[in-house]
Amino acid sequence: MSNTPKFDFTNTSTQAKEMKLEGYNWYDWTVFCSSSKEELNLIEKVEYHLHPSFPDPIRVVTDSKNGFPLKARGWGVFLIRIIIYLKDGTEVNTEHYLKFQ
Repeated sequence: MSNTPKFDFTNTSTQAKEMKLEGYNWYDWTVFCSSSKEELNLIEKVEYHLHPSFPDPIRVVTDSKNGFPLKARGWGVFLIRIIIYLKDGTEVNTEHYLKFQ
């Protein structure tokens, strides 16, 4: 579908000072769709494919509030594969590289 909007994703993060693993700092992070409200209204759900080291690495978010946010905790950055399921039945594939601020 050529008129499918390009959905933008971003993330926020804060260091979890009390947690370290083998010398790595841990972060609480949230990835979410930062597209316009009109574009967000097109989405039925978002499927996030996390690094395979996560328990349940495929996570589905149906709550559109705040851009279909997924919250997690981890110590490393990685590429998140994302499948966006639109209300019209279209699937949009994209990705976001998780960054720690």
